[in-house]
Amino acid sequence: MSHQELEEKARWRTKRKRLAAAVPAHRAGGGAAGEGEEEWRRARSFNAMPMETFHENSAVPNNIANTFSNVLESLSQQFTNLDMEGEVLGLILVILPEARDFDANIEDVCKNLGVLYHCILPSDICVRKDPSMEKLARQIKYKVVERDTFIPFVSEGPTFIFGADTSNNVASVAASVKWQEFRKYTAVVGPNNEATIHDLFSEDGGMIGDLLRPICKKIERDYRILFFRHGITEDHIDNICHQEVDAIKLACAHLNIGYKQSVTFVVVGGNGVKENSSNDAKVKFDFVCHHGFVKGTKPARYRVVLDENNLTFDQLESIIIKLCLLRDRVAYPEIFMVPPAYSAWLEASEQIEERSEQQRAI
Repeated sequence: MSHQELEEKARWRTKRKRLAAAVPAHRAGGGAAGEGEEEWRRARSFNAMPMETFHENSAVPNNIANTFSNVLESLSQQFTNLDMEGEVLGLILVILPEARDFDANIEDVCKNLGVLYHCILPSDICVRKDPSMEKLARQIKYKVVERDTFIPFVSEGPTFIFGADTSNNVASVAASVKWQEFRKYTAVVGPNNEATIHDLFSEDGGMIGDLLRPICKKIERDYRILFFRHGITEDHIDNICHQEVDAIKLACAHLNIGYKQSVTFVVVGGNGVKENSSNDAKVKFDFVCHHGFVKGTKPARYRVVLDENNLTFDQLESIIIKLCLLRDRVAYPEIFMVPPAYSAWLEASEQIEERSEQQRAI
């Protein structure tokens, strides 16, 4: 290897932050290097590899705990030798044995390590087909995303995210009532015959009060509210924004939380078509985001009408994308807009369908 290549390799090593270990649990001993090991050595010699990857040649399935312990010790030493910073181990890929008797034990050991891991079958890697590799990559990606729950701006202080929808005389408001747990949303639904949601605030608390009351005593400093509003027609945006923001603040004051709230009001359009309107001059951001989770879905349009939190465009776009990735995929398998607004729309749609069924039964 030339001097220039050595310098390039050293430069990459100083930038690497994570290590990955692939531990085949289907072999009981070492032995001569096979075709896979030869490919591995060729890959290791590639001087522009973005992260260091280590391969453990043998792991007895019923003694895998000791194997992992040895791997961690070895990686820690190499981490020190490379003068690298960050977590010692970023990902463990475990190739399960052909005999499936040890699956539960291997899973338990991996969980106890507290490290991101993924188990695969020998057949998943022996047959190198694009669909199989794509599925494997997607599964690992979801685990990485779910593990990294940090959301720009949102995770930096008490933030409550609401979604709201009005359609066919039904209003629905959904919210994440547990800060930093943005997977599922609690919703309240009620009748509504106006463009504005008239029950956001009432002397009894209203929809906002019903959603915030369970956690208001846990608020210990000023907090932020992101309100994603779906179901607004073009000519009502400005009036609805001001009326509903006032109602949100009245509801918060009624709860006697004792701390200030700052509100960002985002209008969520049903499609990605940008139309010129008289409201455009009053909009801080106007952009289209394609969520890309389901083929054929249309992108959604987002317009920031009020922003007391002084969000940047990058922050808001990152928030929307991360909320989509962190959503509960059982509750919301398919979405076409940011999950809190989608949850509110879904609850309203179910209420409308239930009402229609009752009318048909009469």
